[in-house]
Amino acid sequence: MSGELCAFINKNCDMLAEKILYLQYSRQPGLAERYAARDVNLCMRDIKYHLSYLSEALNVGSVSLFLDYISWAGSLLDNLKLPPEDLIINIECMKEVLAKESGRGSEALLLSYLDPALAGLKYKKEVHFSFIKKDSPYFELASKYLTFLVNADRVSANKLILEAIEGKVSVKDLYLHVFQATQREIGRMWHENKISVACEHFCTAATQQIIARLYPHIFSAPKNNENKKFNVVAACVANELHEIGLRMIADFLEIEGYNTYFLGANVPKDSIVKTLCERNAHMLALSATMTFHVKYAADIIKEIKNSPQCSNVKVIVGGYPFNVDDGLWKNIMADGYAADMAAVTQETARLLQ
Repeated sequence: MSGELCAFINKNCDMLAEKILYLQYSRQPGLAERYAARDVNLCMRDIKYHLSYLSEALNVGSVSLFLDYISWAGSLLDNLKLPPEDLIINIECMKEVLAKESGRGSEALLLSYLDPALAGLKYKKEVHFSFIKKDSPYFELASKYLTFLVNADRVSANKLILEAIEGKVSVKDLYLHVFQATQREIGRMWHENKISVACEHFCTAATQQIIARLYPHIFSAPKNNENKKFNVVAACVANELHEIGLRMIADFLEIEGYNTYFLGANVPKDSIVKTLCERNAHMLALSATMTFHVKYAADIIKEIKNSPQCSNVKVIVGGYPFNVDDGLWKNIMADGYAADMAAVTQETARLLQ
């Protein structure tokens, strides 16, 4: 049923969005005039986003992914000083239009996604959260590093990290407690519209440049010789452009002694499978940070399992959607999942040893 509903939504997205928009106009007198400055096409675009995220969540069987998206959309409205009831009524209209247009056979499935979304919007609680924890052993270092990045002071950020290395802070600790924490915090700040996408890109690029200067320390560090017999390929799925998280994972596994082959962002399925065979890989670390890209991870895993040459390769997945729904990796038939760099070393050892 979920596959049929996904196909229906994808095929009829324009028609559904139009019906939802004009039903909402009829429910909220004055809304059309209030949103006139935004242009009706922008309103339609927003509704299509809602429908597309619903379709993607249905496709991988994850209510949590849709709830997370709706929660983000609600936070975005708050930051834009728009009434929260606009989104609530919009989801109620979506529920009504979809139930009518897709047929009553899909109603129960729709309700299982849309009713929790509505409940979350109506009873939303303010949660103050940061990925930079006060009980972290490097809280002060991570906080300073984040401040420098957000203020576009790359020189001071670089100096801070080099001084930390000179002060005997290990590369592993920098990756775990500084780079990972600040990158997640930067992502959260962008997600909540507290920094611009340009700022997020600057911070990421600055961290990549700083990490590159640490490679002599990574490659000269003592390695676990037991792990040298294992080859690990690391790749981002097709269309996935966020590579820094996976780059850090590959570096971390290199520190642990594994032979790593980092392929980077936006790698086609066929290229990944070919590389697994060429490198005699034992494991693939696969990254997808966008909900829309989980389906590509599922396709790659299916291709690997069906390939005689690399059917024994273990696949470990990671990225934001898998952190939102920690059972999602099972839905797409992966062999393991890691929420962070500490977990990836444990999962890799479990899968390979």
